[in-house]
Amino acid sequence: MKVLVVGATGAVGSAAAQALAARGHEVVRVGRTRGDLQVDITSDASVEALYAAVGRVDAIVSAAGGLFFGPLVEMTPANFNVGLQDKLLGQVRLALLETNGVTWLLPRAVGHARACDWLLTGRRVPAAELAAAGFVSRVLQPAELMPAALEMAREVAASAPRSIRLVKRMLHKGWTGDLHASLLAEIDGVVATSQSPDLLEGMRAFQEKRVPRYSGE
Repeated sequence: MKVLVVGATGAVGSAAAQALAARGHEVVRVGRTRGDLQVDITSDASVEALYAAVGRVDAIVSAAGGLFFGPLVEMTPANFNVGLQDKLLGQVRLALLETNGVTWLLPRAVGHARACDWLLTGRRVPAAELAAAGFVSRVLQPAELMPAALEMAREVAASAPRSIRLVKRMLHKGWTGDLHASLLAEIDGVVATSQSPDLLEGMRAFQEKRVPRYSGE
């Protein structure tokens, strides 16, 4: 296989490249300033130039991107935005531009007008704008991040496990499928849970005005 390793000049990327080469793969090492080829993953033009230079590949490994390393309480909004624009969106850019799927996926995520704005200008998008567009669920101050994450985890954990699994599966399928397929999947989900003990427990808990005790069945 021809494998593109982005970030291959760093500690993690170098180890991944060595392991792949040892298994007989053709490895193309890419770094920001060193390697077989160079790329700036925060730039659409740079990523497009990389793919034009490297040609067809069988797999991509990304170990690139800058982000804040340090105590969470010391992270500033500017630190968070660096990780968002560089590490997260840089890796998204690698995937979307390689597959040319960005013009299909982004309008579905944020709407046609915003997708045109972002793709045609190529500008960096502030975190608050990403949240307003629905690209991320919300933007928090560093001190608020862990409490909010734990609260959300508690809310999800309080729901029926089987239903959560089905909803996650249907959301992922529905993202790339059509309405008809999504409706059929929802019908299957309703049938699958209609005689579940957890469904009966949820109904009893509602009638008895208490917190349900789900078993996952």
